[in-house]
Amino acid sequence: MGLDIFAYRKLREVPGAHPDDWGKYDSDKYHVIPGDVIDNTEANFPGRTAGLKAGVYTFDEEFSFRAGSYSGYNEWRDDLAWFAFDKGAHEIWADHITKGPFVELINFSDCEGEIGPIVAAKLAKDFADHQEKAKTHIPLHNDPDEPGWWFDRYKEWQKAFEMASDGGSVCFA
Repeated sequence: MGLDIFAYRKLREVPGAHPDDWGKYDSDKYHVIPGDVIDNTEANFPGRTAGLKAGVYTFDEEFSFRAGSYSGYNEWRDDLAWFAFDKGAHEIWADHITKGPFVELINFSDCEGEIGPIVAAKLAKDFADHQEKAKTHIPLHNDPDEPGWWFDRYKEWQKAFEMASDGGSVCFA
């Protein structure tokens, strides 16, 4: 088990889309944003779905990657917090920090949710603005067998948010 990320560019609602006989939509053609995902995301992380509504969508481009096991992703996210704030993710949460680079990702679900194009644009800018510094960051949770793992994930997240900022979304699954 782990966290998979799907980023979409230029979502367009398809009101007449129909599922197959098993109630599923072809994921190569459609991205489904269920109402309960929007509701749950907004209940726990207000504003993250800005620019989205529940529905079935087609898209111009999709990008996906494995953010890691749940514990691996949480280590990466903790390192992002140390990189941006010089304190861990748990401290960001406990201190109720809501402003600053990457905070919308640091303080977000590690298993399910949707980030809309408005917050994605802010995060894409954060990733771009801090990319040079990130290249030289030595993560707290350094893996000697994968020395570039932290920055590799950084680049994948950056690409995902850049795509989603163009009328799309980032889906945590």
